[in-house]
Amino acid sequence: MTSGGTPVKPGPLRRRTPFRAQNSHRTPALPPVARPARTIRRPPKRRRQTAIMWRWRENVIRRAGGRCECGCGRPADDAHHVFPKDARHWPALALDPANGVAVARYCHAMHHAAMRRLPRAAVARAEPLAIDDRMRAYIDRTYAGRPVRVAATSNRPI
Repeated sequence: MTSGGTPVKPGPLRRRTPFRAQNSHRTPALPPVARPARTIRRPPKRRRQTAIMWRWRENVIRRAGGRCECGCGRPADDAHHVFPKDARHWPALALDPANGVAVARYCHAMHHAAMRRLPRAAVARAEPLAIDDRMRAYIDRTYAGRPVRVAATSNRPI
């Protein structure tokens, strides 16, 4: 609007810079590189294990019938060492199937986060492996519930 109150008609819009050809400022694209197809699907990095440990895990899960031994009924996809597998504690028990419990991934994570410990009945097979007071104290401190009596010959809870 002008000072007199009459509207001013706008003029034609004009571009201040000339048009450029599309993508003229970019370098030409390189052809895609052919990559060989993967035939074997690897497990994620955190799940890579040695073949021996993988067999131990599969044996523990097969022994439990593919179900979580904590009692939740979920499919078992992890195996938990009752006694730690590192060399500082009890390295001889690392590959002993009696030292393993088949658990669902959720139950395993909850146990290690100390939010819900595995029940004592789930680790009953490993109780006969506790040959000294330090190992018994570890089980008492780490797993929930009262001790479970185990038959000496069958490794099953009575």
